[in-house]
Amino acid sequence: MECDFILFGYGHEGSLRSTDYHGGDVVNFMPAVVVQGFRPGEVNAVRGQPLMLVSFNVVRHTSGIDGRTYFLAVADGETPENIDIRILGENPNPAP
Repeated sequence: MECDFILFGYGHEGSLRSTDYHGGDVVNFMPAVVVQGFRPGEVNAVRGQPLMLVSFNVVRHTSGIDGRTYFLAVADGETPENIDIRILGENPNPAP
C-alpha cells in the first residue's frame, strides 16, 4: 500500500516522500541531493552523486495538533525536531 513518510536524516529534514509499504521496521529512500557550487576556472568541479537507497527506521508519530498518527522515516542517530510543524507544512496522509 502506498504510504507517506516524513524523512529525517541523510540530508532530509522533514521531506515528504511516498513508497509502497507493507509493514516492517525499515524503509528505503534515496539520500537528499546535495547542491554543489561552481567556481570560475575549476575543471571537473562537479562530483557525481551515487544513486543508492539508504535505510530509515519507521516511527509512528501522533500529532499534538490534529491527533492523527503519521509515519516518520528516521535515519540512525537522528533526532527529529519540530515534527508537527513539518507535518503541517508537508501535509502527508495519516498512517493507515
